[in-house]
Amino acid sequence: MPLLYLDAEAEIPVVQIPTVIMADHTECMKTGRAVHATAKRLGRRAVFLASSAFSHDLVRGRHLRPTPAREALDQRFIDQLKRGAVNEALAWFPDTAVPLWPK
Repeated sequence: MPLLYLDAEAEIPVVQIPTVIMADHTECMKTGRAVHATAKRLGRRAVFLASSAFSHDLVRGRHLRPTPAREALDQRFIDQLKRGAVNEALAWFPDTAVPLWPK
C-alpha cells in the first residue's frame, strides 16, 4: 500500500515480497542475498523499501509504541545505512534486535 503513494502511476517496475514478521535474521538475510544476486545477474539495481520495527520488538496495538530506547536503536541502524556503513550495520544489528525464538 505505501508504494501507491510513492509511485501512484505504477511507472517503476516492482516485485513485492511479503513480510514475514516472525522471520529470524538469518531468514531475512537469506532473502536479501537472493534478491541481490538476482538483480546482479540481471544487471539491474534493486531497492528495498521496508516498514517495520528494525529491533523486532513488535507488540499489538497502536497505543503500545516502542520505547524511546528501541526507537533510538532503530534510528541508529537507519543512520548507519544512510551513511553507507552497511558492514557496520550488518555486524551491529543482530546484537540489538529482540530475539524472536527462545534459545
